[in-house]
Amino acid sequence: MHKILVLTGLLASVACSPMIAPTPDPVPTQPRPTLPMPSQREPSPMPQHTSGFTGLALVKAQTDTLGFRHLHYQQMYRGIPLWQSDTTIHINAEGNVYRVDGDVIDIPENTRTEPELTAADAAQTATTALPDNLGWQRQHEALMLVVTEDAARLAWHLTLTHATQRKFVLVDSISGEVIKVLEGRWQ
Repeated sequence: MHKILVLTGLLASVACSPMIAPTPDPVPTQPRPTLPMPSQREPSPMPQHTSGFTGLALVKAQTDTLGFRHLHYQQMYRGIPLWQSDTTIHINAEGNVYRVDGDVIDIPENTRTEPELTAADAAQTATTALPDNLGWQRQHEALMLVVTEDAARLAWHLTLTHATQRKFVLVDSISGEVIKVLEGRWQ
């Protein structure tokens, strides 16, 4: 229920104020209200929450061939993005929100946001933990919160490359534990 309330507040702040709930076709004497497109109005402030939710950051905005807008957001906690947490708000050509995809994750207030390991230390941990010793090169790193079954962990999200191979490694920035390794190739 909490997630629904947060998401409702999000819709109210992103789409309109106050939020217009979907209604059946309007009576002919009463025109259906429309919302200005996000680019035509000032952004609304994010709603205030008492939980560990601190907001969404706009990552990408797209307009398709029908004039529908798709706003892609990433959840943030105290300025740190959450790994694999995205929300997309879909707005039709008339400016009405018609669908929201994604979840808003509640983060415990005591979640650490300052790393103990540097990105270089995390990369060293990651490369020694990999079974193949190919001389991996660190291409990119970013601090992210990774939500597991029991906690939200501050981690380094590392991109390591060698020739045509690429690995994404999540290393806990407090304990140094490798949380996850994802692999990829490109040509």
